[in-house]
Amino acid sequence: MKAALTLLFLPLFLTAQFSVVSVQPVNNAVNVPTTVTLSMTFSEALDTVAMNDAGEVWFSNVDSMTAYGYSADLKTTWSTHVLKPNTPYFMAFIWVKALSGAVITVPHVYYFTTGPTFPAATVSGTVSSGSTGVSPEHSIVGLSRVNFMKEETDGSPPFAAWTNVNANGTFTVPYVPNGTYWPLAAKDADGNGEIDPEKGADAMAFSDSIVVNNAPVTGVNLTFFSFRPSLMHETVAAAESLAAFLPPDKVLRMVQTWDADSVGRSSSWNHVYTAKGNSAVYSVRVGQFESRIDSMDDNNWNLQWLMMHKPVTGLAGAVASGTAMVNVENAGGRTFRQSPHPDTLGLNVEMTYSDHTYHDFWGQIPDTNAMYWSVLYILGVDYEPWRIDGKKYLCSGTTGSVLFSGPLAVRNEPKAPDGFVLRPNYPNPFNPATTIEFTVPTDGVVRLTVYDALGREAAVLADGFFRAGRHQARFDASSFASGVYVARASYRGRMESVKMMLVR
Repeated sequence: MKAALTLLFLPLFLTAQFSVVSVQPVNNAVNVPTTVTLSMTFSEALDTVAMNDAGEVWFSNVDSMTAYGYSADLKTTWSTHVLKPNTPYFMAFIWVKALSGAVITVPHVYYFTTGPTFPAATVSGTVSSGSTGVSPEHSIVGLSRVNFMKEETDGSPPFAAWTNVNANGTFTVPYVPNGTYWPLAAKDADGNGEIDPEKGADAMAFSDSIVVNNAPVTGVNLTFFSFRPSLMHETVAAAESLAAFLPPDKVLRMVQTWDADSVGRSSSWNHVYTAKGNSAVYSVRVGQFESRIDSMDDNNWNLQWLMMHKPVTGLAGAVASGTAMVNVENAGGRTFRQSPHPDTLGLNVEMTYSDHTYHDFWGQIPDTNAMYWSVLYILGVDYEPWRIDGKKYLCSGTTGSVLFSGPLAVRNEPKAPDGFVLRPNYPNPFNPATTIEFTVPTDGVVRLTVYDALGREAAVLADGFFRAGRHQARFDASSFASGVYVARASYRGRMESVKMMLVR
C-alpha cells in the first residue's frame, strides 16, 4: 500500500526530462466525491522499486484506500479512496524517481476538499538554518495534531496540513482547520528520499504548540537543529543541570549508553543515580530528541545491583568516550561490528563508565577503586537478556587504552520455558520486515495475527500446532503503509500483544 500512496501525487516541476503531465482531481479542487479515484500521470515511467525502497517520501491525511494500481507503461498511478465529507485533504511529496534515473527532489503539496470550501485560517512563519548550515529552501513544514516527540500515536503522527518553504525561508500553511497543532519543519538535504537527520545531512525543527481558531496564526519561527549523536562529555552539563532536581543525597553510579557508534557517540546517554538514602534509582537521560529524568524506584534488583557500585569520581577528567571506542575498534571491535549476522538478531554496542566491579568483568578489574570504560558488542535479541554472541573490552578510564578483551558471556533462554511469552519484535521500528518471537511452555495451537491501528486484521503469521519451545514468525510489511501495528498471539485461552512501528 505504501508504494502506491508514495507515487500517487508528486510535485509539478518545469523540467523537460521528468515532470507531471496531469493529475485528477486538480489541485485546490472542491466538492470532490467521497468515493474517488486519484491519479497522476508522469512524462516518464516511474522506478517503482526505487520508490518502495526510499523510505518516507510522502505525508498525507488521505487514508481508507480500497484499491491501487499502475498503467502498463508505469507513467500513471491511481488509487481509490473512501473520504470523509466536508474535509480538506493534502498530499505532500519530497522525492520521486524515474526509470531513466531522473529524480525530482523539490517538495510539493497538493490540496483538495470534499466540502464546498476550504478552511480560511492560515499559519505562517519562517524556517532558519540555525547552527546546521542547512538552507531552509526546499524544506517542508507540517502541522501535527499531537506532540509526537513526547506522545505515542496509533500510526504516523496525524498531520492537518503541510506546505513548502520559500527560497527566503518563509512559509504559509493554507486551509488549516481549527485546533491545537505542533509545527515542524524537515528537509531531505541529501536528496535520497528520506528524512533521516540522524545520518547527519538532513535537518528538522520543532516549535511549541499553536492554537488555530478561525484566524491566521503568524510568527511561527522554526530553527533547524543538529541530530548529531553526542560524545559522553557533551552531555555532562545538561545531565548535571537536570540532576539538580533530584534529592540532595543523590550519588552518580554510572554513565551508560546502549547504541554507541564507531567513534564513541550515542543518541542518548544515561547518567544513573541512587538517592533517598539509597532507596531509589534515577536515570537522567540526555539525548538528541529529549532530556528527562526517569524514576526506577520499583526495580529493587536494579537498586541492589547499583548500590554495589562505587560513586563515579573524576567524571570531568575521564578520557573521552571517543578515545576509548577508537582504541576498542582498532583492537578487534570493528571486525565484530562489521561481521555478518542473521537478520533475526541485532547488534547493540554498550558503553559504560563506572568502577565495573560487578559488570561483565568480575574478577578481571585491575584496581577496584578506579574508574573504567567498557565496550560490549552484544549480538542477540533486542530488549531481552539473552545473548547469542559478543565481545567485551575494558579500557582505562584515564587513558582509554584497552586493558582486557575477551568473549562475552552468553545467556540463552532455558530449553524448558516456564510460560507463554510474546516478545517485542526486532527490529522495531522496522522497514520493511520484522521478526516476532514467541515461546510456548507445552505443545499447543498458537494463532499470531497482525492488526492495523484501526483494529483491522492485516496478516495472519501463524495458526497451527507448535511444539513446546521458542519460535519465530516474520512479518513482511512491504505492501503496508507506515504506522503502528499490533501483533497479537493466542495460546490456550491466553493472549499477548506487542506494538510495532513501521517507518518508511
